Amino acid sequence: MSINKVLSGSYQARIKTISGRIISKCFKKKIDAINWEKTKLAEFSKNVSQPFLNLGLNKTLNEACDEWLRRKIIGFKANSTVTSYNTSVTKYINRYLGEELLCNLKEIHGDIFIKLLKEANLDPKTINRHVLVLKMVLNFCVTEGWITKSPFNRIENLKVSEKGFNFLNKLEIKSLLDRNKDEGSVYALLLIALNTGLRSGEICGLCWDAIDFKTGIIHIKRTMSKSGLSERTKTNQIRFIPLNDTLIEFFGTLKANKANSKFVVVNKNGRPFDPSHISNRVFKKALQRAGIKTVRFHDLRHTYASHFMMNNGNIYDLQRILGHTKIDMTQKYAHLSPGYLVKAVNTIQFSASSEEEFPESFQSKLKIVE
Repeated sequence: MSINKVLSGSYQARIKTISGRIISKCFKKKIDAINWEKTKLAEFSKNVSQPFLNLGLNKTLNEACDEWLRRKIIGFKANSTVTSYNTSVTKYINRYLGEELLCNLKEIHGDIFIKLLKEANLDPKTINRHVLVLKMVLNFCVTEGWITKSPFNRIENLKVSEKGFNFLNKLEIKSLLDRNKDEGSVYALLLIALNTGLRSGEICGLCWDAIDFKTGIIHIKRTMSKSGLSERTKTNQIRFIPLNDTLIEFFGTLKANKANSKFVVVNKNGRPFDPSHISNRVFKKALQRAGIKTVRFHDLRHTYASHFMMNNGNIYDLQRILGHTKIDMTQKYAHLSPGYLVKAVNTIQFSASSEEEFPESFQSKLKIVE
């Protein structure tokens, strides 16, 4: 047993079990590492006949998943993320592997898990998402000392074919807004989405205190889901989006007419919209009024991003506006820019040149080489 300070600055406690197996855990404070070590040694002394009782030998993956959700996910992640992770756990992980003991899990169980997901007719992207959750659960088990190493870290993602995305052209945008301008809150949803690129949950959860009329900035700090209003965004980051002239004028008029409302956009009953109902109950009818192709409400976000780039917008500015954590997520819009790669291509140019174009000193060096 030992306490060592590692490169990250944390303190690592290491214990050698009766069978010679090493378990370890890191702590910010040295005293916490010492206390953990004492606790584990006490557990071993009480369970000499079962020295690994608290190290995962009799803990199932099902139990580990439940504890991971409770301690690391619920209350710490956005509601949509909690729902997604919970679905992965309850519908797939626990169903196919839940009864397996942590100590018995091997890499082949991961292969079996993927095979069963394929047989359930799930697409590669969805399978990768469920496998990612499984990996996160097992990594959590490692940090808890229940297992020494995750058997699933070497499992690679399935190849996902790149898909295009739908966005409306200028004529379709005009038709959509013109045919719905008398629809009150529906028009508000459309106008905000097309002028900001906000997610549906961010629009539905937008409150007046998040709009700064003096600076012309929207503070995106909440999101709405079927579970209610959450004081966090999908990525847990607050972002600041400048308002264009159209929205400044629109919000000013809307504020004057709905001075007593907490939310910027409310339905006929004065309540905020449920984003999960917008596409089928609201947006579908709006598209029918405009007589344009069927797209998702989320495609208005793609529409904003696409026209942003087609009007010479900067890809890094777009990343901040959309709230993407990685530039790779934004890069799919880059090809829509009129100057896409043109400047980059023209950075390097070579052609045959006459002798007069070379400096005299350089010509002499060429003769020496010859």
